[in-house]
Amino acid sequence: MILSDRGKVDLRRTIIARLVLFSCCMIVVLFLSCKGESPVEGPTDTNDPDPNPNTSDTYPYPDGKIFFTSPPLGLDGVLIFEPMGLLDVIPESHAGAHHNEIDVTPTTIPIYAMADGQIVNAGKQVFQNHNGLFVDYWMTVQYSTTISTKLGHVGRFTEDILTQLGDLGENRANEEVRVPVFAGDTLGYVYERSAFDIGITDESLELDYIYPEFHGWEDRYSARLTDYFHPPLLDAILEKCIRTDKPRWGKVDYDVPGKLVGTWFLQGTNDDSDSTHFAIAYHHIYGTRIGLSDGFARYALGESSMFMVKGNNPKPETIGQEDGFIKYEVLNVGQWQRLNDTFVQLDLSGVDTLAAVGTYLLQMLGPETLKVERFFGQTADDVSGFTDNFRLYARKP
Repeated sequence: MILSDRGKVDLRRTIIARLVLFSCCMIVVLFLSCKGESPVEGPTDTNDPDPNPNTSDTYPYPDGKIFFTSPPLGLDGVLIFEPMGLLDVIPESHAGAHHNEIDVTPTTIPIYAMADGQIVNAGKQVFQNHNGLFVDYWMTVQYSTTISTKLGHVGRFTEDILTQLGDLGENRANEEVRVPVFAGDTLGYVYERSAFDIGITDESLELDYIYPEFHGWEDRYSARLTDYFHPPLLDAILEKCIRTDKPRWGKVDYDVPGKLVGTWFLQGTNDDSDSTHFAIAYHHIYGTRIGLSDGFARYALGESSMFMVKGNNPKPETIGQEDGFIKYEVLNVGQWQRLNDTFVQLDLSGVDTLAAVGTYLLQMLGPETLKVERFFGQTADDVSGFTDNFRLYARKP
């Protein structure tokens, strides 16, 4: 077939148009392909982001699990390690080191790098009260491709570290940094106004949360520090742990599908407010005692919120929808007692003879729905049923 000049022009236009269309399609395909292969950038919740979100970090981290060769701080200055899992309201993912330099200025208890790694995140909080101006630092240290530690209530950094960190933002404004450290390096010193917070995360872990996506990043990957040490250093750390029940470093994940135990969220809410949380788990120090924590009572009403269950029964991991009404009389019990220069566990032998401060009425309406009402100043015998003041909680808000 012989084309006219106009036909040749039309053919050229058709070929060019198809080439342009083909090129556009290829660009879209390549974009989607690259996007699908990009590294995971962390969770979508903005309240508790991955503390090491910079995927361009070129530090040669070891893969997966490692074992630490230095303690988190100078053990000679530690009175006790308080385990993770404090019911405030969702079990806290960090533990604490209570030290002997409260109100000592300047403090001398060193904070150590526990292995080779990098400080990848740091910040500070500045506040003032009648005693003067105070600066409270924190940092995140990455040790492997999956393991990092967040250290809170750092009194000050060493001059060398502070120089490399540069100008940190105030009031916990995250600052991405990259400061290489080596095992045993002194990074700073404890804070004179508070215990030292120790949180460890391991992204290889899968904890027993029914819906982990509704928990913060540090909760979802919360790990026990003692799982990353060998003796004799492990023994030296355990010697100062006030909790004697196993696991010695505590526990945060108690959810059991279809059962009362674990973390609950106020139905119809999807925020990170502590006032919308409710938890029935076990005490972080007295690991066999049932604990109850009510965020609504604490943050909305300004009242007591952390309790121990009188009689320690029924066990919440055994309670389901078929059990109907459950009444928990609750007690206000302290955490420890001071003995000489340290803290020791309370004597709980007579705790169940104490008068209850109130009663919680609970009912599982379904495998993921919980009805709750608090009756303060009343015993279980005084409570006959729900009033209009009940609240509904869900596993998935």
